[in-house]
Amino acid sequence: MSLKSWCELIITIFLLVWGANFLFTKAILENKRDLSVMALNEQSNKTSVRKKNETALYRNFLVPIGFPLTTGLGLSLGYKIRNGNFMDVWKAIMDVTVEKNNFISFNNNKRYTLSLINGAANHLIKEVYEKFDVNEVGVNISVSSFEGFVISVASMIYSIRNKNGKGLLHYLTTVPRQRLSNVDILVIDSWQAFRMLNKSEDWYKLIIVCDDTESVLKPKNTELLKNVKTWNEIIAGSTEDSRFEYDPPTDNSDELKLLLNITTSSNETTSFNQLNLVSSISAFIKTFPLNNELSSNDVITEICDPFSLTKNNLQIWPKVLSVLLLGGSAQFLLDKDVELDALNDTTLLVVNPKALGNLSKTIKEKLASSSKFDTIKQSLSTTLLSEGIMNKISKLDVPQLQKIRSIYLIEELTNESHILSFDGKIPKRTKGQINGKFTSTKLNYYRALFGCRLVVELFCPYIIMGPISQTNFYDYRIFPKVVDANVTCVGSMTTALEGKIVSTEMNPDLEIEDRQGMLCVRGFTIGRPVTEKRLENALTLSNSIAGGEGWIPLVGVFGLWGQDGCLYIYN
Repeated sequence: MSLKSWCELIITIFLLVWGANFLFTKAILENKRDLSVMALNEQSNKTSVRKKNETALYRNFLVPIGFPLTTGLGLSLGYKIRNGNFMDVWKAIMDVTVEKNNFISFNNNKRYTLSLINGAANHLIKEVYEKFDVNEVGVNISVSSFEGFVISVASMIYSIRNKNGKGLLHYLTTVPRQRLSNVDILVIDSWQAFRMLNKSEDWYKLIIVCDDTESVLKPKNTELLKNVKTWNEIIAGSTEDSRFEYDPPTDNSDELKLLLNITTSSNETTSFNQLNLVSSISAFIKTFPLNNELSSNDVITEICDPFSLTKNNLQIWPKVLSVLLLGGSAQFLLDKDVELDALNDTTLLVVNPKALGNLSKTIKEKLASSSKFDTIKQSLSTTLLSEGIMNKISKLDVPQLQKIRSIYLIEELTNESHILSFDGKIPKRTKGQINGKFTSTKLNYYRALFGCRLVVELFCPYIIMGPISQTNFYDYRIFPKVVDANVTCVGSMTTALEGKIVSTEMNPDLEIEDRQGMLCVRGFTIGRPVTEKRLENALTLSNSIAGGEGWIPLVGVFGLWGQDGCLYIYN
């Protein structure tokens, strides 16, 4: 064969390979991608830069500049549009439960109907709230328990019905060490917690102990128990009740009422209102794209950390109420005793990084050791994911996991004490801003393993209801190792918030021209400091750092805006 023939053959082979690659990339991959590359590269709407020391204002791509953020449920009352409140949500849930017969399974592995929960809440209102003329109910138990959920629902209902807003729910992350002026009913989980009151029992009109076992820790001195009742004593006589009536006032005054207070272990209290709740519910519902919407077939399962149960009380509500609102069900499991059979009906799984790691480890241990063929399948699956194509090539062959369609990975900011104090001190950037993060490669490993979507959500536990930001439902990108080593992508802002980044004197290495600095947020899911001093400090900090106008600096949270419009937090 002549040299010319060889050259022609090589050129022909090259053209065939190039053509096949072009055809595969353009005709096949492009058509199979869940979201186009262009859409992934433009995940936020942004304004022009307004001030020298700050970036542009960034919003979720679903909220155009000039349009309002997500501000509620958009209910109609005559010719007016209402944002709604907890009573609207609960009424809708009770209306739909008659047809759907949905349920909640709590961390005691027992399943309860919504009618039973509603009946128990109404019973509590009569037996506790009305009899004791309650101002605030201090709750130091988890919402993932039957008792914690019922008490919370009862408080949310009664505080709206009461014209003075009495019976307000007040979450306590620890047993109070000093008196909280308005808390006159205390709910605790055990007799051990009762002992920690250390002679402060007289601060309360009633103490409810949610422990009906004959514990050796229960005081023998009846004088100490004069204002103490167990949960079973309080709840005795309650019955199922599927009826719930609510007629909103024409002046929308119920929407202005508080929803709850929450006090941290460092005694910093933040209040949240009805608008915070309905905006966070609406924002969560909007995260589901067309053909993947929430439905009555959904069962949301939250795997809870047994060592920080009360910490998550605030954040449980938006997702659980959203699913119940559409006729779905919910369940809570403790991380230490997750049985695979408990996940049989789960479609939406809410976990923190530790729980996700533990769950995958448990599953892998129950399966036979992986073969080379499994490794090849895993590699092919993650390759397709990185190209934007969801697949189930290497999904685990576990019957209990077949219904899971999305995992929500909860990533929390670690420097919450800086954020909550509002003391005006801006720290230098330090490592470890997020608890237990995963690299983008690891995230795709879990997507391939479970054969479902995985959404990363960034939380600030005590100041914002719901996430600050979340990754797109269809975003499976893998970043270069150098990117993963330095920053964590937490997606775009939720539809109820907008964000900007500002420069700080303490961190001159972060260039505002490169969209680097400290994060500030504004919107409808942010709580309000309760004490006068903290509120004054918050306003001062807002004006001095963020330029006022309702912006809240998240002190100590440093990151940058990517070219794709996503927020990246420094590791």
